[in-house]
Amino acid sequence: MKSLFSLIFILFFGVLSAQDYGPSPNPTSNTGRNQKPSFAERLYYGGNVQLQFGTYTVVGISPLIGYKITEQLSVGVTPSYTYFRDNFYRIGYSVYGGSVFSRYFVIEDLFLHAEYERLYYPVIAGTGNTSKFYADRALVGGGYVMRFSDNAGFFLMGMYDLLWKQQSSFYLSPFVFRGGFVIGI
Repeated sequence: MKSLFSLIFILFFGVLSAQDYGPSPNPTSNTGRNQKPSFAERLYYGGNVQLQFGTYTVVGISPLIGYKITEQLSVGVTPSYTYFRDNFYRIGYSVYGGSVFSRYFVIEDLFLHAEYERLYYPVIAGTGNTSKFYADRALVGGGYVMRFSDNAGFFLMGMYDLLWKQQSSFYLSPFVFRGGFVIGI
């Protein structure tokens, strides 16, 4: 399955092409040359926050930082931390990890997305002993950005986990849906 994931990433990054950034936006520049955006101008930020309170409490954060290789193709990382608490059984635990992703805009606001995620979580035995395990996901799918300015918006994504197995997965379904905010797009 690792070779399948590697193939997907190679194919995804295979779309790299040269990019002409057009004339410099600086009106005082008289060089006549095209200027590429600086490293800082290529970065974008976003993420997700989870809040649920009641019998089952969930508090989580997943910030996102991305880097635009071209106007269409970007890569990034997403660290993740979620605290779960079952108030009925008085059990609480943390799940943490992160992911790396690549995103390709097919048209202005519609994108393809590939992501590899690894999360660490506890397994609590009937004896009260806890062991740490990890869950890997290879997610592929797409999404849409609803812009509310030139460089900020809200995104929605739908993805499918290529590594999901009904009997052994930490997750109940291979389908993943996300939404969040992004700045610097």
